[in-house]
Amino acid sequence: MRFLNKRNILLLIAIVVATILFDRYRLYRKTYEELTVAFKNQKIEYGSNAAAKDLIIESHGELTVDQDIDSYSIGEQELTVTVKAESPRYHQTVSRTYSQIYEVTDTQAPIIEFKKDTIVKYVGTDYDPKENIERIYDVVDGDITDYTIGGDYDLQNKGIYNVTVTATDRNGLTSEASYCLTIRNKVIMNTGEAYQYIYDRLTGDYGFSRAAACGILANMSYESSFNPTVGDYYYGLIQWGGGRRDSLVSWCGANGYEYDTIDGQLAFMYHELTGGYRATYDFLMSVPDTAQGAYDAGEYFCRYYEVAASVSARPDLAAAYFNGE
Repeated sequence: MRFLNKRNILLLIAIVVATILFDRYRLYRKTYEELTVAFKNQKIEYGSNAAAKDLIIESHGELTVDQDIDSYSIGEQELTVTVKAESPRYHQTVSRTYSQIYEVTDTQAPIIEFKKDTIVKYVGTDYDPKENIERIYDVVDGDITDYTIGGDYDLQNKGIYNVTVTATDRNGLTSEASYCLTIRNKVIMNTGEAYQYIYDRLTGDYGFSRAAACGILANMSYESSFNPTVGDYYYGLIQWGGGRRDSLVSWCGANGYEYDTIDGQLAFMYHELTGGYRATYDFLMSVPDTAQGAYDAGEYFCRYYEVAASVSARPDLAAAYFNGE
C-alpha cells in the first residue's frame, strides 16, 4: 500500500476535515436562513399594548426580545429581537437578530365633560364656571387639573354666553369645549297655597309637565297673583276680557263650575287650550321638562294664549319657578 504514505495520509485527513467543515457550514447557513421574523408594520397608539408578541406576525426559531417598545414614550423606537435554533448533526447554536422601527403616536386629545350643557343664573349672582365641569381627563394618563376657562360672560348683564374650557395633555394635544351660560333678570316669585294648588292641578289632573305648568303659573302670577276674583272687564287668573270673559261665565255655568273659583277657571282654560287655542296646548305639551322648556312655555303662553301687550319677565319667572330659585 505504497499510496498510503505520510503525505497521502495527511492529504486524506485534510480532505475529510474540509468536508466536515463545509458540511458543518452548510448546515449552519441553512439553519441561519430558516431563522426568520415577520413584523407588523404599523404605528403604535400611546399607552396601548406594545408587547413584542403582539407586534410580530410570525417567527421561526426560539424568540427572545432584546429591546422592547415603550408605548408611553412618543416618537420612533426600535424593536429588536433574536431568534435562535440548533443546527442538525453538529448541534451548533445559531442566532439571528432582527429589528423594526415603530412610531408611538398619541391621537387621543383630552376629554372634557360638563355636568350640564346649559346653566341658568340670574343677574348679580355669584357663579364659578368650574362648578359645571364634571371631569377633564386623558384616556391614558387620567385626570387633567391644569386647564383654562375663557368666555365673555357677564354676571351683571342679561344675555346668553359661551363658557369655553381648554385643556392640553402631556403630549401637547389640546381639546376645547363650551357650554351655554344664560344670565337672566332677577324676578320676584309669588308663591303660596294658591300657587301650589294650581301647580298640583296642572301637573296632576291636566297632565302638564313641570316645565309647562311653570310657564302657565308665571303668566298667572303676572296677571292676577293667583287671585281668581281680581279684576272687572279683565277678570280672573288669566284676566279674560270682553267676549272671553263672557265665555268664561257661560261655560262654567253650563258645566257645573263657579266662574269665580280656581277650579272653574282652570277647567275653562283647559277647554280653551284643547279647543280654539290648540296650537298653544300642543306647544306646552312638547316643551322639554327643563328650565329652558319652562322659559319657552312662559313666553309662548303669553304671546299666543294671553296675547298680552308685553311678555316682560314672564319667561324668566317661569324658569325660576322650575328651578325653585
